[in-house]
Amino acid sequence: MKKNLDLLKKIIFLTGRRKIKLLYLNFYFLISALIDVLSIGILIPYLGLITNSEYLYQLNFFNKNLNFLYNLELTNLIYIFSFTIIVIFLLKTIIIIWVNRKIAQYCYNIGGELRYILLNNFFNSDYLKIKNTNISNYIYQIQSLSMIYAKGTLIPFMKLVSEVFILIFIILLMSFVNINIVLVLSFIFLFFNIFYLRFFKNLIISYGKKINSYNKNIIKTINESVKGYKEIKVYNRESFFLNFIDKLSLKYTNINVNNITITKSYKYLIELSAIIITVSIVIYLNINKIDLIKNIPLLTFYVLALIRLMPSINNIIISINQIRLNTDSINLLYKDLKQIKNIDYEKVKRNNAVINNKYDEKKFDKIILNKLSYSYNKNYEVIKNLSFEINNGDFIGIKGHSGSGKSTLVEMLLGFLKLDSGKITIIKKDNVKQITSLNDFASYVPQDFIILDSTLSTNISLEENTNDINQQLYEISLEKAQIKDDFKQRFKNKAINLGNDGNLISGGQKQRIAIARSLYQNKPIIIFDETTSNLDATTQHKILEEIQSLKGIKTIIIISHDDKVISFCDRVIDLDA
Repeated sequence: MKKNLDLLKKIIFLTGRRKIKLLYLNFYFLISALIDVLSIGILIPYLGLITNSEYLYQLNFFNKNLNFLYNLELTNLIYIFSFTIIVIFLLKTIIIIWVNRKIAQYCYNIGGELRYILLNNFFNSDYLKIKNTNISNYIYQIQSLSMIYAKGTLIPFMKLVSEVFILIFIILLMSFVNINIVLVLSFIFLFFNIFYLRFFKNLIISYGKKINSYNKNIIKTINESVKGYKEIKVYNRESFFLNFIDKLSLKYTNINVNNITITKSYKYLIELSAIIITVSIVIYLNINKIDLIKNIPLLTFYVLALIRLMPSINNIIISINQIRLNTDSINLLYKDLKQIKNIDYEKVKRNNAVINNKYDEKKFDKIILNKLSYSYNKNYEVIKNLSFEINNGDFIGIKGHSGSGKSTLVEMLLGFLKLDSGKITIIKKDNVKQITSLNDFASYVPQDFIILDSTLSTNISLEENTNDINQQLYEISLEKAQIKDDFKQRFKNKAINLGNDGNLISGGQKQRIAIARSLYQNKPIIIFDETTSNLDATTQHKILEEIQSLKGIKTIIIISHDDKVISFCDRVIDLDA
């Protein structure tokens, strides 16, 4: 019981700011259940009236509350009841469709909000944690876990609550008609349900853990296969990845087949229970020498009630099994979100609000980096007491062999890694200020920059809305990055995407887009981190000349192991020295 309550608390916690709306949904479930029960209850007098014109006189409820109906002719009574039944069933249909839409809307909205919060948390996570975690885990967490919760947990939970309301009201209605029969029914159903749920509980939870594990590995393998396409083809190692995926898919399939078999089998257990119950009612009436012919309306009512109860009970059990199956996903999601200070979607979104078209350049005269040190652990000091100055307009090269700390230095300067010791001081005229990183002052062009499958303007500005693009900065960025007119004409004024990872453009064009993106941010420093290392010699030389043309306009820092690249710089800092 404690575990179930803990699980319930986690499910409610993950609804975030929408907890209050759960109460409104419960009210809708209540109304829906009442209409559902009313649609069954009204069939008793209707069927009785059709089979026996005196049937209404035998019902105490009608004698006490609706005796005016006795003054009406039988034909008119049948018309009234027929019309009432149509109205009630029409109302029931409309309400149930509307409630189901509200459930789906509620659950998928929460799933979308969780995805947003998880991605926001990824952006705000410790860099070393991200660096040391397989990226597939983040993809699975952000994409899959959020939707597993929405579709595989929250919707079944809502369905469970809704069906429980219906179950309670139908049982109350049946008890009102004959309490003894309800007690027999309850005993039989409880026996089947307790046996089924207890027998398969731990098995289903274990299936959920395995499904999560297989899903993570499948995403990881697909991610590695897509990234390694060229190498895989050259080495003819497709079979390695295909076999791995095949084995994982087979395990994933077997687990899901077992789970579906267990879940679907309950339906047939319910049917067996219904047959036993129907026969039991007939035997009960026969033992008590009750006229079966006269009680056809009563028998019909119980059959209809059972027909309605069967899918309700089946849905309840399926919902419980789905929630159990996703227990591991709920725990993983809860663990991640519990560490986040704010999981209120609206607050997080407000905090992330960016004032568009604000690209005021931060200026400086000199930046002093004094005795910077960083170590990944006490035994491995990558950067030790490094000191140098950056003057406004400098063209600086930073070189060193592989493992000398070039990438670490960039990560320190941009604030991804926290300094073990040392100071960064910025001087602007007579104003001296100590800062923790150059993040506010520097744009960054990495070796593996992103090219979105979107338009040229979106790739450079990284703005969702074209109206938010600073057109003056955009045009200047295109010009300074020397993006040629024919290329601009092809992509500038048309909604043409650049393709997946920019597969519709050349390597040199990609580089220019990355440079234009850095210029668009209007920061005084641009850091190029092995930016041209993947280019052929001719294209590399052209790009370096274009970077050199920015001299005097921007402060340039180039990180490279290549002496040819470093030769373009006015001043060189050698990490090997």
